Amino acid sequence: MTHGKAQDVKGNTLIPLRAYFNDRKLLKVEVGICRGKAKVDKRDDKKNRDVGRDAKRELKAAGY
Repeated sequence: MTHGKAQDVKGNTLIPLRAYFNDRKLLKVEVGICRGKAKVDKRDDKKNRDVGRDAKRELKAAGY
C-alpha cells in the first residue's frame, strides 16, 4: 500500500475536534482523522446491543 494523503485513503473520516474564533474574528476548526470500525467490531456491537435489549425485555416481563 502506498502512503497517500489522508483524504485519499478509504475509510478515513475527518472529525471536528474544536472550533474557535481567532484574533481576526475568523472561525478556525481543528480536525482529527479517524478510521471507521471493522465489520467484526460492528457485529460485536450489534450482538451486545441485542443481548442487552433481550435482557431488559426479560426483566420488564418479570416485573423488575
